[in-house]
Amino acid sequence: MIVANRIAGATAMPASFFSIRVPEGFTQMNANSFDITTLNGYKEYRLEQTWDQRFGTLSTTGEQPRLIQFSARFTF
Repeated sequence: MIVANRIAGATAMPASFFSIRVPEGFTQMNANSFDITTLNGYKEYRLEQTWDQRFGTLSTTGEQPRLIQFSARFTF
């Protein structure tokens, strides 16, 4: 099912692969409630696993946001 949706000659998925409508209340759903034997169920399962609850954005890692540090050097 997943292999059939890959870009021809590559191991990557198309850019729009996860562009689907999610059900109402998606952010509060349990990831195990999705039927992964269907293509849409698999997409919803993977999206639920990567949902970042801290900022309301999708993220594949659990990293904290980046910090920017500035410094100044004065020579006399």
